[in-house]
Amino acid sequence: MNIRDALFEAQKILTRRRCKSSTPLLDSEVLLAFVFGTSREYLYTHPEAPVAHTRLVRFRHLIQQGMKGVPIAYITESKEFFGMKFYVNPHVLIPRPDTEILVERTLKKAQKLRRPSILEIGTGSGCIAIALKKYLPHASIIATDISHRALVVARRNARRHNFPITFLYTNLFSHTALRSKKFDIIVSNPPYLSKHEASKQALAYEPRTALTPFRSTPRKFFAKLLTEVPQHLNQDGSFLFEIGNSQKSIIVRLVSTYLPRYSVKFFDDLSGSPRVACIQKSLIRT
Repeated sequence: MNIRDALFEAQKILTRRRCKSSTPLLDSEVLLAFVFGTSREYLYTHPEAPVAHTRLVRFRHLIQQGMKGVPIAYITESKEFFGMKFYVNPHVLIPRPDTEILVERTLKKAQKLRRPSILEIGTGSGCIAIALKKYLPHASIIATDISHRALVVARRNARRHNFPITFLYTNLFSHTALRSKKFDIIVSNPPYLSKHEASKQALAYEPRTALTPFRSTPRKFFAKLLTEVPQHLNQDGSFLFEIGNSQKSIIVRLVSTYLPRYSVKFFDDLSGSPRVACIQKSLIRT
């Protein structure tokens, strides 16, 4: 069997009604390229290349995992984010393209500062902190998480990209190193889904604590964030965080309730939905 035939067979399997894949051709290409240890471009330019039996057996096994709904990123243990490759496993959330907007907006804020101090809450794979460090080499970055296993992944990615970042195991600001510390920028992709949203099949393999607040609701968790974060911002500091599709009005009400003298601005994702909120300590409503 050659590459073209293997891809055709896999795509046919992943197109079946009971299959969980929404992108069968792409998934097939990614998995076959992974088995070959090469790029998808190689598959396009060598469609007649034979697929060795051992590779074919492995490829079919991976396709069966994909058919069951196991995310391709977990199968290959790799996901691209902001032009960089990151190691991922089921202990961390898979980086999403929408989260790149959070990085872009944070970079715009930080680039105005000579040596910005940045804190990331809930780092997961470390992709946000590492992407920021790549473009802000003089920044001082601390990244936290409530999962020891997630921090293992984050540290592995930081070593892989050779970026010095301080990782702390803590819930929000409870770590002694953070209790009295202030930052120019605090950034977070928090667990903002409801338990119902997090229970959907498409998210079944991802860590629940990265999707929905533990023993809480998104509204209560956002309220906690908004009451604690400002105490750790410098005078002109900014707090940027990702939100869900329908949470803009919730954030507006919470800011009005808990931070009446602060201003909040929203930035849309590629589909036009509010995806990133930015609260600035120096912008005061009149």
